[in-house]
Amino acid sequence: MFHTGTEFGTLYHLDTQGDFNIHATRGYLYLHTTNKLRVRVAPNLAGQTVNNYTNLDLGGFTGIGLFAAAPVETPLSLLHLDHKGAFVGGYRP
Repeated sequence: MFHTGTEFGTLYHLDTQGDFNIHATRGYLYLHTTNKLRVRVAPNLAGQTVNNYTNLDLGGFTGIGLFAAAPVETPLSLLHLDHKGAFVGGYRP
């Protein structure tokens, strides 16, 4: 998928597998239903800082729910469930 000449994603199938693949080439992978952002999968996010924990790799972390700061809120755990929560102080690596 291209926009103004820049690739933003691909949908593909490998001949050796029966899987369907989605690749967000430039950032987050977002899934929406009824015009609401429901799921976000973070891109490569190495070297992040959260609550004084430094050099974290948040890449591939998945957020499900209606994040308070959607769509820019980054999931802070491998699987982050959120329903418009505003408290992120409980982060632990």
